[in-house]
Amino acid sequence: MHTIEPLVAYHYNTRVDQDDLPYFDVADRIAYSNAFTYGFTQRLVGRPAREGVEFGPREYAKLKISQSYSLGDPFERDEDGKGRYFSDILGELWWRFGPYVSAHGDITISPYDGERKRLNGIITLKDKRNDALQVEYRNTKDSIESLNFVARLKTMDSPLSVWGRPLQPER
Repeated sequence: MHTIEPLVAYHYNTRVDQDDLPYFDVADRIAYSNAFTYGFTQRLVGRPAREGVEFGPREYAKLKISQSYSLGDPFERDEDGKGRYFSDILGELWWRFGPYVSAHGDITISPYDGERKRLNGIITLKDKRNDALQVEYRNTKDSIESLNFVARLKTMDSPLSVWGRPLQPER
């Protein structure tokens, strides 16, 4: 089954003085927001032939495209100081190749100059025991470019797992 779902949303956070609250990083602040978001989501849903009626449908792929328009402060300003009220266009793709292989990717593109601002991708390989290997690529224009490997090994029949990740060299 293939579905297309439209998206229209409105998000508002009032301006609040947060100067008297502790500040450790950006996540400690609730940003002012007054924006409409619009887009669509497409899904491919089905049931494997080997599974009977007792099993529900499975989502094999999902594509989501969205963009926001700010009714308040601009998302950014150009070199002349003019406000840019349209957000970057966000594209996300989830793909499930079967019970043991999945992938997710996202990209943002500026509607003003067509440049790619962010590109991320992750591939996850799992086995029946739920051991996993992930390969992840992250690229944010002018700030981040990394390739990450993560492994998870289930140690026993409990929620205890061992995770491993190589150290990232400092830049």
